[in-house]
Amino acid sequence: MISLIDESDLMSQSDKRELRSRLLILIAHLLKLDYLPAFRAHDQAGWQDTVREQRRGVLRLLRQHPSLRPRLAEAAVAQVYRDAVITVKREYPGTQFPKICPYTVREILRA
Repeated sequence: MISLIDESDLMSQSDKRELRSRLLILIAHLLKLDYLPAFRAHDQAGWQDTVREQRRGVLRLLRQHPSLRPRLAEAAVAQVYRDAVITVKREYPGTQFPKICPYTVREILRA
């Protein structure tokens, strides 16, 4: 039987994974929209909808679980940024992006 503390820890891990996943998708789409003109031209409205949805998801998670807010520190975003760059480069090999995240936490989450 899972204790209440164990269940809370599992939920916390799940929420952290969801936050990271949403941030990765969000940053990857921001990079595509900002640095890949062909991508932007393809279906800009659809990709912007995805960005808005991921932002809403992150903000909802933060409202439901304020303890996740420290995970949005610039250092945490920098780690996710590296993974987002890898993800985008798999789709668009040879594409160059800034070495450090060009977005602040505030810019990433702006509605």
